[in-house]
Amino acid sequence: MISDSGLIINRLFWQNGRGGLLNRADFWDTISPNVQVHLEDITHLQAKHVCLESGTEIPTDVLLCGTGWKPTSFDFFSVDDLIRLGLPHKLEDEPPEITKPWDQMVQQADREVLDRFPILAEPPKHHHKASQTTPYRLYKGIAPLNDSTIAFVGYFNVGNFFKGAECQAIWATAFLDGNLQLPSIDSRQLTIARHIAWCKRRYLSN
Repeated sequence: MISDSGLIINRLFWQNGRGGLLNRADFWDTISPNVQVHLEDITHLQAKHVCLESGTEIPTDVLLCGTGWKPTSFDFFSVDDLIRLGLPHKLEDEPPEITKPWDQMVQQADREVLDRFPILAEPPKHHHKASQTTPYRLYKGIAPLNDSTIAFVGYFNVGNFFKGAECQAIWATAFLDGNLQLPSIDSRQLTIARHIAWCKRRYLSN
């Protein structure tokens, strides 16, 4: 692909999914002979067994629950809490007095992004599905602007998941312990707006 500016761009540059990137060269060789996958729901637990729907009982020493959640589904929070914490919520649920300042900041940030990375102004043709929710508005992708008692990790997906998770955990712990000197709320808002603008330009179908 050759951009209007004459730059030759590998289409891989525009790929969005990092989940297929391996973190270790021996990953599959280590996993394949040592892991058995069960595509079933767990019905109950016993002292030393995990019991599946089929009746299979798996001898178990430790059970790790890595269930996660849908990135834009926080049904356990009220709409007011979603807005307050900067978590995704339906566009129509947000009052105009909140939407308008954010839109203005993101527009300003978009100009900054394109000024610094003009290549992002010339994306290839792509499918784009309009979002029905607001983006995350978390500082560093972790911290709400107005609440220092809660943090959210796992929003960032990077090629090296293990290192990314470790860095987020360290930062979130320092944040919750009050050991970080955070910039002003205005500065944090601009940082968030730049991240939103960058993601819209860089990750086309997300």
